[in-house]
Amino acid sequence: MEHPAMGQNEVFERYQSALKTLTCRALGEPYNFRFIDEVLTAERCGGDYFGKVLAECQKQYRESGRYSPQSVSLSTGFNAADLLKWAQADAEMDLPASWDAFSHHYGQWVEIQIADCVRSWIGNGSTSEEIRVLADNVRKEKGLTARVKNDDGKVDFEKELLAAIDCKRTEYSVRPPLKVLREAAPFFEPGDYVVVAGRTGMGKSYFGLNSNYQCAVDGVASCYINAENTARKVQRRIWQMHSGVQWQPEYPGVSQQQIRHMMESWEWAKNCKINCVTPARTLRALTSAIQREYYEHGCQLAVVDYIQKFREPSFRGQRVDELAEISAELRQLAAELKISIMALAQINREAEKSADKRPNLADIRGSGDIEQDATMVMLLYRPEYYNIEVDADGNLYPEHYADIRIAKGRDIETGLIKCRFNNVKGFYDNDPFAVSDSASFAPAATQFPATARPSQNDEDIPF
Repeated sequence: MEHPAMGQNEVFERYQSALKTLTCRALGEPYNFRFIDEVLTAERCGGDYFGKVLAECQKQYRESGRYSPQSVSLSTGFNAADLLKWAQADAEMDLPASWDAFSHHYGQWVEIQIADCVRSWIGNGSTSEEIRVLADNVRKEKGLTARVKNDDGKVDFEKELLAAIDCKRTEYSVRPPLKVLREAAPFFEPGDYVVVAGRTGMGKSYFGLNSNYQCAVDGVASCYINAENTARKVQRRIWQMHSGVQWQPEYPGVSQQQIRHMMESWEWAKNCKINCVTPARTLRALTSAIQREYYEHGCQLAVVDYIQKFREPSFRGQRVDELAEISAELRQLAAELKISIMALAQINREAEKSADKRPNLADIRGSGDIEQDATMVMLLYRPEYYNIEVDADGNLYPEHYADIRIAKGRDIETGLIKCRFNNVKGFYDNDPFAVSDSASFAPAATQFPATARPSQNDEDIPF
């Protein structure tokens, strides 16, 4: 099997790691080789180093019922000392269990390859049924059987294939929500794991939804994952961002023109490519939700609000290690699916002990591994929340001032991004230090001229 291009994804790396482990166990347990002899094929092992070692083990086993690191070395010309070292290496899994793990990762790798082929098949005019046949032929060539639904209804990687057939599998780069932020970081690239951290009240949820909103404006599918907010509440916030109007139960005095603007914005908010997902607060439910959104809707950005809300029920260690596992799983999933995952994270109370309450990387609650896993970390800060009026140099903060500190980035400059924040638009582009504050959003509802109240009976509108 040919090596993929550098940095393609981590699926291949896990397949290769599993192959090495399997080879190690096969050399150390020749008496167990019977468990894998019938299912081991040259297609599955490939032609690389470890595959050649396994192939020689199988050849000698079939000829004489035995082999050893020394006999394999003599036949292949490989270093006997290395083979003996691998044979004696400690391993948590025996040979049959190693085979199960290897088969799983190899199957994943083949399905990724198939999904990459689907677009060219579509371009050649193949029908869905023809593509299914082509995909199954590839599986057979690689030593796998055709994919069918299991008795429990699970379809594994079939969903990815179907998504690709429907042309939903894309390679979009996701744009950050602010122009001033895009000057520093033009894109969240496929495979990026972005962490946005802040204390309570700093606007983490708003920033996440700002990112969803930007995707919707750009025509890119995204999802917002939260264990608390309802889809209705999320829709209202997206409507606020689009209309520039703060939601409230009644609007006693708006013009017909303003009503039309609000209604048009509501129609847009209902139909934009943002799915609100409320899974159970477990790691499995979280990753399943992201996979489902990618496979079924072509999601390119998954916003998780927020990471500390989720648990791994099977984990028995400390909370800090549990969060590290959750973070690593999200980073891995972003690389596998080639999408951007944005994890919102809570800042611990240590940040508020400083005079200006400004957070640092070390303040991310629960685990330094969250920061380490991230390809990019942004820290949110709003002095207005703490009634702080001047900065460290004694300069007066402008009204609604907010900033976003890029504390870590891959191939981008770190530094401070200055912007503004309100409860209608969230974070928005407006030079905080300009002479005039020409806000980019519509006036608040209480500032509307006193005309007739909108008469709307449709329950599917926010007012």
